[in-house]
Amino acid sequence: MIGSGRLLTAAARLITRERMLALSLFLLTVAVFLPSCGNGFIAAYDDELYLTLNGVVRQGLTPAGFLWAFTSLTGGNWHPVTWLSHMLDVTLFGLVPAGHHLVSLLFHGGSTVLLYRLLRQLGFARATAWLASLLFAVHPQRVESVAWAAERKDVLSVFFGLAALTTYLSSLRRPGRGRYLAVVGLFLLSLLSKPMLVTLPLLILGLDQHLCGRTREGDRWPPLMEMLPLLLAAGAIGVITWYAQAESNAVVTAPLGDRVLVALAAYGEYLRLFFVPLGLSFHYPLEGSAIGIWRPLAGLLFLAWGIRLLCRQGEPLPRVGCFWFLVTLLPVSGIVRFGGQFVADRYTYFPHIGLLILLAWGGERFLAARPSWGRAGATSAAILLVGMALLTVRQIGYWHDGERLYRRAIELNPANWLALGNLGGALVQQERYGEGFLLLARAQLLRGRPAEALETLRSARRAGGVSLRELDLLSDEALRKIRNGDGVGR
Repeated sequence: MIGSGRLLTAAARLITRERMLALSLFLLTVAVFLPSCGNGFIAAYDDELYLTLNGVVRQGLTPAGFLWAFTSLTGGNWHPVTWLSHMLDVTLFGLVPAGHHLVSLLFHGGSTVLLYRLLRQLGFARATAWLASLLFAVHPQRVESVAWAAERKDVLSVFFGLAALTTYLSSLRRPGRGRYLAVVGLFLLSLLSKPMLVTLPLLILGLDQHLCGRTREGDRWPPLMEMLPLLLAAGAIGVITWYAQAESNAVVTAPLGDRVLVALAAYGEYLRLFFVPLGLSFHYPLEGSAIGIWRPLAGLLFLAWGIRLLCRQGEPLPRVGCFWFLVTLLPVSGIVRFGGQFVADRYTYFPHIGLLILLAWGGERFLAARPSWGRAGATSAAILLVGMALLTVRQIGYWHDGERLYRRAIELNPANWLALGNLGGALVQQERYGEGFLLLARAQLLRGRPAEALETLRSARRAGGVSLRELDLLSDEALRKIRNGDGVGR
C-alpha cells in the first residue's frame, strides 16, 4: 500500500508539472500576441471579403448562413468551418476587431500547448519540448496567421491538425475505435477549415515508418489501411480546392521547369526566414523576385540531404523533422502555383514544426555530449526567445491597419504591386483620390496593364492633389508600353 501510494503521488506531481508547463506556454503566447487585440481590420484586403463587406457573415450565425458556408466557394476556397467561425464571432462581438483577434489568439495558444504535448509524445525532454513550443509560438512568421483576422482558417486548421496528430499517437499506445474516429473527425475539421493539411495522412504514415516502427505484417490494421479514410478525404478536398481556385482564376500556368526552380527557391527562402526572420511582408511578389542562385541551391541541398537522411537507418527524430518540413510545405511550394506570391509567412505555420523538431533534436544531442554547456545553452535559448518575441511584437504593429501594413511592404519592396494596389484602394476608401489613383496606376503598370494604368492616371489628374510631373512620367511609361505591345492581351 505504501509503495502504491508513493507511485500515485509521483504520478500526480508529474501530471501537475506537465500541466503547469503547458499553462505557462499558453500564458506566454497570449502575452506576446495580446497587442494584436488592439489592431483593426485590414482595409482593401481579405478582411473585407471574409468579414466587413460580406453580407452573409455580417448577419452572424443563421440557418441560411450555415447552408451558405457549406455551399460557397467565395475566395477560391471551400472551408465551411472557417465561415461558421467568423459568423459565430460576429454573433458574439459584432464587427469589433478585438473579439475576432482574441479568438484567433486563443486558438494559437491552444496549438502551442498541443505542440508541447506532441513533442513530449515524440520523446523530447520537458525543457526541450517547452523551449521548442515557445519558439514556435513567438516566431515572427506566426504574426500573419494570428494577427490577420481573415487568416482564421490557418489557426483553426493547425489547431485541429495538431489535435488529430496527438490523438493518433495516443491511440498507438491505447488503441480504440473511439480514438480512431476522433482522429478522423479532427482531420476533417482541419480540412474544412483550410485545405493546407491535405498531406497530414502522409505525415502520419511517415511517423509510423520512421518513428513508431510498426510492422505491416503484425498489425491487425496496417497503417495504410487505417489512413485510407483520411487519404480519401484529403483527395476529395484537394479536388474541390483545385476547382475553387480555378473558378476564381487563381491557378497560374507555367512550364514545369520554371515551377520546379521556383519551388526549390521557395524552400531555400523559407529556410532563411526561419533562422533570420527579418524583412517580413504580407506579400512577396513572384514577379520581379530576385530568385538568384543561392535560394534554389539551398533548397536543392536541403532536399538532397533530406532524401539521404530518410534512406538511412539511425535516429528517427531527424528523419521525422525533415520529412515533416518537406512534405507539409509541398502543396504551397510553387510546384502547383496559386496566386502571384513567391512565399508567404502563413504557409510556414505547420511546416515550421518539422524544422523545430530538427533544431530540438540537434540541441539535445549537442548538450548531451557537453553537459558543462547547459547554462550557456539555457542563456542562449532565453536570448533567442526574447529576441523573437520582440520582433513579433514589432511585426504585430505593422498589422495594425491596412495603410501601415502596405506602406511597410512598399518600404521593403517598392515594386510590390499588391501593396501598391491595396494601399491605393485603401486611400480611395478614405477619399484621398489623387494619391490613391496614382498608386493604383503604378500597380497596374507593374502588372503589365498599361491601358488600365493610363485610364487610372487620368482619374488621378482629375482628382488632383498629386505631383503633375510624376503623373506625366507614369503616363509616358504607360504610352510607351502600349506602343511596344507590353501587357496587351493580359
